[in-house]
Formats: sequence, C-alpha cells, structure tokens
Amino acid sequence: MNWTIEQRYQRIDDMPNGYFKDLIEQRKKDNFYPSFHIAPPCGLLNDPNGLSQFNGEHHIFYQWFPIGPTHGLKHWYHVSTKDFVHYTDHGVALYPDSDYDSHGVYSGGGLVDNQELLLFFTGNKRDKDWVREPTQCYASMNKQGEFTKHGVIVENSDYTEHFRDPKVWKEGDTYYMVVAAQTQELHGSMVLYRTKELSSWEHLAPSKPTMTSLGLCGNALIILS
Repeated sequence: MNWTIEQRYQRIDDMPNGYFKDLIEQRKKDNFYPSFHIAPPCGLLNDPNGLSQFNGEHHIFYQWFPIGPTHGLKHWYHVSTKDFVHYTDHGVALYPDSDYDSHGVYSGGGLVDNQELLLFFTGNKRDKDWVREPTQCYASMNKQGEFTKHGVIVENSDYTEHFRDPKVWKEGDTYYMVVAAQTQELHGSMVLYRTKELSSWEHLAPSKPTMTSLGLCGNALIILS
C-alpha cells in the first residue's frame, strides 16, 4: 500500500468505528507477532524514548503510529517492567494533540527529578507549505502514572528544520540539555543549553560542526567531566 500524506497524518479519532479492533484481530492471527519482545498493539513501533527507572519500575516509551505499518503521526506509547520479562501496557502516554506537536511527538529522553519522571521531546509542526517547525518540549508523569504536558521550552531560531531529540541531565541544581541540529550550512551539530527553571533555557554553545548532516538523537556526544 502506498500511503498518502493525508493518510499518514490521520488521527485516532478520525478513524471509522471498528478500525482498530479489526487491526488487532488481524495481529492475533499473525504467527510472526513477537511473544517476548515489546511490540505495539497495531501499527508501527519506532524509536525507544525516555528509558527510566522510576517508582520501582523501568519505564519504556516508544514512538507509535497506530494506523498502519508506516511512518506517520507519531505518539509516545508507554510500557513498564520490573524484570524485563513481564511488561505492563499503559497505552498512549503523549498524544500529538497540541499546536506545537500537531504533526507528531518526536524522540527525546527522560529524567527522574523531584518525585516525577520528566519527559523531553521534540514537538513536530508543519506549516501550510509543509515546512517543519520543530520545538523542544517537556511533559511530566507523577507516581500515579498521570501525564501533564508543559509545552515548549526551546524554540528554533538558528538551525534548519532538523532540530530535535533533546537529552537532559542534571548536575546540582542545574539542568543541561543537548539537542541534535543541522546548521544553515547543512552540517551536523550538537547544541547545549542549561537552566535552573525548566521553563526558560540559556543557549550556551553549539559543538564544532561535523561533516555529517545531523548529529542524530544526541547519542554521539561524549561528555567528559
């Protein structure tokens, strides 16, 4: 099946009654559906995100496109485990239901802080010309498993539309964040921010541009203390 842009960006609520029930019934008949590894109820599983140990469990989130086996409107799905053998399915953690993430909740990371699990992600939005407008955002989960989205914390003013995948850590009372970015000269870079208040971040410096087009997901950065 060749998926159109319109099909890729349909929302769960736009689908006809019984659509997901039929998909799940088809999955149950699939002899190759994983019985041990994490797998989605239907649709596409993509990047793992926000892997954290919180409130006595390991929490794993992943990007999920529910409608079919292709890349489209991404959500964050949530499972947890105590032993990496038995998993609890919590369903969708973060929906693309805000203006700043109207075209997808993209990858990021997690940080346990002050009795909460903080989840940092890239909000993906596209304008009428289909140009991506990425921003860095965050949400939080309390010990009851309730999620709150707090909105945009870093906007993009210096880089191309490839500005994504925040990774955050804390030293003392200061938070640091690296974001993968592409310069206007189309070189990959890692951008560093810091803050003591999550709502307002200071831009420190980009890394030296590389020959690659993007420092994907921020995972290639080595931090030496």
